[in-house]
Amino acid sequence: MDQIEEFEQRITLALDKIAAHLEAVDPAADAQNDNSAFEALRDENERLKNQLRSLQSELAQAHADRDEETAQVQALYQKLADALNAPDREDA
Repeated sequence: MDQIEEFEQRITLALDKIAAHLEAVDPAADAQNDNSAFEALRDENERLKNQLRSLQSELAQAHADRDEETAQVQALYQKLADALNAPDREDA
């Protein structure tokens, strides 16, 4: 989970850097350089979006795994409680 949070923070920082760069672009700069930089930023943004989708998928799977394990532990706990609370068969 810590890894996912770290990736999300890194993605957020990268997107902030992209936004800051876009705001700081000199309007008088060469159009070709602007287009090239814009395309590079667009590609990086798309890569980050894909990475975020992947991390969200991993997080959803981790939640599902945790829920499944919780259900298993609860079932085992119930079996143990039933066994401990059952009257001793030798006494009957």
